[in-house]
Amino acid sequence: MTFDHATSGDFTLIFRPDITISAPTEIFLPPYRYPNGYDVDVDSSLAWKVCDGFANKICVFASTRAVDDAKAFSKGQAKVVVRRKMSKDSLA
Repeated sequence: MTFDHATSGDFTLIFRPDITISAPTEIFLPPYRYPNGYDVDVDSSLAWKVCDGFANKICVFASTRAVDDAKAFSKGQAKVVVRRKMSKDSLA
């Protein structure tokens, strides 16, 4: 896990998902670190959504493909990258 607080604000998490656990991995994104929002990139073996009721928390879980095909985690690791949006104009 890394966080570049000095320049980009990029947060990177590399972890080993357990597809037998149905609960998501929750990542809190402090509003003072992401004042204009954020973009999220995940490996194809993962999916994500904003956690219900929490604009600054994302829920990351194994994608349907990964659950159907356990070989999707052949390396045993998955990656999540959160990038800070630089301006409110970039909000989608």
